[in-house]
Amino acid sequence: MVEIVWVCITDYAGREEALWQLLAERERGLVAQQKRPQDRLCRLVSYGVLKLLLAERTGKALNELSIAREDGKKPYLEDSVAEFFSVSHSGEWICYALGGELPVGIDIEAMRPIEELASIVESCFSEEEKKAFASASDQHSYFYTVWCSKEAYLKGIGRGIATDLTAINTEACSIDSWHLHKQWAPPIYRAVLAVPHADPVCHYRLYPTNN
Repeated sequence: MVEIVWVCITDYAGREEALWQLLAERERGLVAQQKRPQDRLCRLVSYGVLKLLLAERTGKALNELSIAREDGKKPYLEDSVAEFFSVSHSGEWICYALGGELPVGIDIEAMRPIEELASIVESCFSEEEKKAFASASDQHSYFYTVWCSKEAYLKGIGRGIATDLTAINTEACSIDSWHLHKQWAPPIYRAVLAVPHADPVCHYRLYPTNN
């Protein structure tokens, strides 16, 4: 079962010190690098809640959890039972996909207006996606669904957005055995889960802010 966890970043304003205590030195450094207060809070919540969720799922103490990330690859949990996870944030929300032994990729996007939409479609969409975009009744919504799908897939396989996006055809039934599944999301958001499974069982929850 894949657990999909949503967290509203602003719910944690004023609780920075408690989250700060959960972080390793490397993670604290990454938080401190953020220049804008809202970006620091987002990074702090993202790392802190991830630690809490992984401790909950693995049964390990917080100080036993070590999250590593190789350059250009997705983060992973060191010295632990298999616990695949993926994290995405946009606007006021962070979303975690926790897959256990099943590899996962998640991406969420707040659907904002895009001035150069047609240009992005031309340079980043496959031919099938371009045709579907042209005939879509809501091109804005379709664009974000495709974009989330591409990012979720790349996160799942541990590759960056620098990949040739036109080579990823989200209109196909699967991509190299990976399947794309649209997920529940708050209003004006889109969310897509990528997993190497055609019909995953998903459980959703909002993470409690009173723990």
